[in-house]
Amino acid sequence: MARVSGEDRGQLVLLAAAVIAFALVPLAITYLQLGYVGDLESEPGVESGGSPGVHAASGAASERAVHDAIERAALANLAAVAGDHEWENRGEAVTIYRSALREDLDGLEAAALDEGVIVTLRVAPADASAWAREACPTGRNRAFGACVADDGVVIQERAGTATVAAVAIEVRIVSEDATRESLIVVEMPG
Repeated sequence: MARVSGEDRGQLVLLAAAVIAFALVPLAITYLQLGYVGDLESEPGVESGGSPGVHAASGAASERAVHDAIERAALANLAAVAGDHEWENRGEAVTIYRSALREDLDGLEAAALDEGVIVTLRVAPADASAWAREACPTGRNRAFGACVADDGVVIQERAGTATVAAVAIEVRIVSEDATRESLIVVEMPG
């Protein structure tokens, strides 16, 4: 068995620490990329849509953080209906999508309530209909059908299947010192 001198041992410990630190870098990057509804309390106050933001320091959820959480939920729930429903069964696709999204929105409302903030999130049928009329994806290289709004969810025929194109959500944040109302329309990639 070879003897290790004090100087060699120090270098070995330093090398081991560097290897461990290097191995933790991907874990740290992944952690920072993940979003969590419970993080709303720790988000700094952000101004959104020309109105003052609601500041976490005052015990209220950040409007921007709420919008970000809604966007993540809307995109994450696309998997519930992606390519599974023919255009003729679009009503069923919308029902399944809305149900899955509602669970996430209820979780967001409950997380904010635990912090003393009331967040109310409701689908916005009129705004979804306006988006369907004005911003429905079209173009020469796309073979998409028309958009149809169904109770806040915009659905479009793409390759014979019902595809969620957008969802409109009304946001109301009530804290001890402020009430903020806004609208978010999440456009799906495609």
